[in-house]
Amino acid sequence: MRKSETVLGLTVLVGLLALLVSVGMANSQFLITQNPTQLKVLPTLPNEKPRVIQLFKDVPFGNAPKPASTTVTLPTGRWGKVILEITGTQKGRQFDRIMEIAEDGVELFVGITPEPTKKGICWHIAKDITQFLPLLKGKHTFKMEIDNYVTGIYTGIPTMSAKLLFYPQTKSKSFLSSTLEGPVGKKIPDEIIPIFRNKNWWLQDVGTRKNNMTIEATLNCPNDTKTAILHLYVLGQMNDEFWWANQPAFREVEIWVDGKPAGVIWPFPYVYTGGVNPLLWRPLTSINALNIPTYAVDLTPFAGLLHGTHNISLKVIGNAKYWLVSGYLSIYTTHGKATNGKILKDTLTFPTQVLTEESSALHNSKNQAIDESATKTYEIIGTVGTSEGEWK
Repeated sequence: MRKSETVLGLTVLVGLLALLVSVGMANSQFLITQNPTQLKVLPTLPNEKPRVIQLFKDVPFGNAPKPASTTVTLPTGRWGKVILEITGTQKGRQFDRIMEIAEDGVELFVGITPEPTKKGICWHIAKDITQFLPLLKGKHTFKMEIDNYVTGIYTGIPTMSAKLLFYPQTKSKSFLSSTLEGPVGKKIPDEIIPIFRNKNWWLQDVGTRKNNMTIEATLNCPNDTKTAILHLYVLGQMNDEFWWANQPAFREVEIWVDGKPAGVIWPFPYVYTGGVNPLLWRPLTSINALNIPTYAVDLTPFAGLLHGTHNISLKVIGNAKYWLVSGYLSIYTTHGKATNGKILKDTLTFPTQVLTEESSALHNSKNQAIDESATKTYEIIGTVGTSEGEWK
């Protein structure tokens, strides 16, 4: 169940803060080097010395650059924790840009680059990617992409480095970090499956269909699937970059499996590092801007049905133009013993009804206060049959 927040108060507060900061600092702030940082719980690191694999070293992303690519052989061993470390530097003037790092089509990282200063900035990110251990073995190709553009005015060129830190597994279970994403908690999945394996990392809709966007992909899970968790990156762009300040200020990501409602996401109102007023995000960036997490949707009720070829559809309701969507499945198996299943109950319906009310707080004004609210409760029950019995 979720209730949308009133947008007006947020918009007014952000506007006042932006005005105060701008008046007091506009003459000097863009000349001061302030290295950006983010309020986020950092990964806990073991005491053991890690095995370091350099992926990228000082790679510049200039005007309309191609993705950087590298192929490495990952170390063998029993690893308790894997950390992705990213370092960036940039100076000049530039917009915020989306950055992605992927391994063979599976996004390991998505984040927003900070806007630089004339004297230059540097920033550092550490992300616990232990959950990707099923992929982190053998020879693999990694790609890093920043869709940057350079002109005579916008001169900033982000220069990026990235490396993997493999920490040996110990008797302690502390390596199973609480930073792992997903409702199944700290357990490492058996397989990671990209849901858009044969397409671009990001699938885009430029708004040709009014107020909605639909993306379809094919699932092909192993026949011993016991639990399936869908991880999605969902980011509004262009007219919908500030969707939370639009009217209506409500977006819904609907998830369908073989035509049946399977889950729903109400996006978080991310503000990118240049959003509203860039001066607000120096040096402290907005929530999760530098390192954007996935939304985790539990598809376990459908797990026993996902063997073979199946369709997954994603629809963004209220799309103004446009959204970026990508993701992967974390699969937990019975280790070779075939499963089966069925859906017993599914009360999820789309779309969610939104109640919109105009307030009389701004009497005789063209700009009225708008209250929007939405609630939803639903239940999806399925069974997964295994050789040890059936559970739901």
